Amino acid sequence: NLMLNATYRVEVPPSGDTFWERRGYYVYFGGGAGVSWQDYTLETLGSETDSSFAWQVMIGFEKMNPSPNFFAAFPSPFLQYRFLQITEGNFGAFKTDASLHLIEFGFRFYGGFGS
Repeated sequence: NLMLNATYRVEVPPSGDTFWERRGYYVYFGGGAGVSWQDYTLETLGSETDSSFAWQVMIGFEKMNPSPNFFAAFPSPFLQYRFLQITEGNFGAFKTDASLHLIEFGFRFYGGFGS
């Protein structure tokens, strides 16, 4: 899949809570659209490659640990749920929609170049 995404982050807990303020905890919401490529082999239908429109929505939680220096960036853990819909995937004799429910955990690195 090749997707173009947009996200909106909200710091949690809200500003005003002095204990948690500027600790870097965020909830984010996002969505995107793009292209999905399918490459398959079915014994009765043969092999084929096709592309189709795909879209996704996501919600996640992240502890951001930004760094002003790209090469010293700290890992920022995240946990995310993503729903991906592929429209009209062409599987030879039939066309169908496909959807995926994904739970992802990983690390992102945020850093800049210079001060």
